[in-house]
Amino acid sequence: MQPRHLELKIPPVVLFMIALVAMYACITLLPQMVIRWPFPRIGFALCFILSGFFGLAGVAGFRRAKTTVNPAKPDQSSCIVASGVFRLSRNPMYLGLTFLLIGTGYYLQNIMAFVVVWAFIVYLNHFQIKPEERILEGRFGDEYRRYKQEVRRWL
Repeated sequence: MQPRHLELKIPPVVLFMIALVAMYACITLLPQMVIRWPFPRIGFALCFILSGFFGLAGVAGFRRAKTTVNPAKPDQSSCIVASGVFRLSRNPMYLGLTFLLIGTGYYLQNIMAFVVVWAFIVYLNHFQIKPEERILEGRFGDEYRRYKQEVRRWL
């Protein structure tokens, strides 16, 4: 199945970097949108730890299963990984990137940074995750459909 329009075009890590730049632009261009939450460094640190857990555990799970970690090539997947962190989330690496953005937004203390996080999630869902799911369903059929019923997309 061929991807359409923007599907699978922008690698999630590049999208993540674009989101980070946009978040930092928010604090420069929209300083009036500041919010004050307690302990910004601790909030960032907790999100950083969660990010590392989900992201690294996801990559390790794919490596153990000897399947591709390339988000642009879901059609090259050799199996469904449903163990380890993949019992908690179908997309732990994307969840890890999202936790890192949330932590950055909390640290920056600018409400518009969270609009960027929301846009990141919407874009990722529409142009990365849904196309991946469509391709994996075509490749693995009922096995993948069962997995989708058992494990949530995010958490």
